[in-house]
Amino acid sequence: IFSFSSGAPGGIFLPILVLGAYIGAIFASVFIPICGLEGILVYRFIIISMAGFFTATVRSPITGIVLLSEMSGSTEALVSMLVVCLIAYVVPTLLGNEPIYESLLERLLNRRQEKFTPEPSRHVLSEYIVPLECKYIGVKIKNIPFPKNSIVVSVIRNGSYVIAQEDFQINYGDQIHILTDVNDFPYANREIEEIINGK
Repeated sequence: IFSFSSGAPGGIFLPILVLGAYIGAIFASVFIPICGLEGILVYRFIIISMAGFFTATVRSPITGIVLLSEMSGSTEALVSMLVVCLIAYVVPTLLGNEPIYESLLERLLNRRQEKFTPEPSRHVLSEYIVPLECKYIGVKIKNIPFPKNSIVVSVIRNGSYVIAQEDFQINYGDQIHILTDVNDFPYANREIEEIINGK
C-alpha cells in the first residue's frame, strides 16, 4: 500500500514481485517436506510463483516469463514457468477479473468523472487544387507548414498520378490529396485551405 501510494516509478511493480515471492516461499515450505523434495528447489518455487503472480495481476504471461528468466539468470524452470503462467492467465480471465492497470485506469477516470471510450481511427482524404496566387509554388512539401496531423499522400499533375515525397515541389494547378483524421478535419481543413490559397 505504501509503495503504490507513494506514486514512485515501479510503485506497483515491486510489490507484485515481492508478494509472488512470498506466496512461492510459503507454498514451497509446505509442499517440499510433504513430497520429500530437495530443499534447494525452494528458489525455483519462488521464481515460478513470482512469474505466475505477475501474469495473474498484469495479464501478460510472455513479459512475466522473460522478466523472471532474466532476473534469475536461469532457464532451468522455463517449462514449469510457462505452465504456471498460462494457468495464471486463464483462471482470472475466466473469473472475469480485470488486469490491474485497466482497473486502476477505470478508477482514475471515475474519480475525475471522465469516460474512456476507445474509437477506431477514421480518416478523410481531401483534394486541394493549387491556385496561381499560392505563395508555396515551387516549395518542397517538407517546407510547407501543413498541420501536423495531416499527410500529403499524392499529387495529380497534368493528369499523371505522383506519390508525394518530401522533396516534391508543388506547382500551379496541382491536385494535392491530403489525409487527415476525421476528428481533426474541421480545423485542419481550414488551415490547409489558408495555406493553399495563400492567405
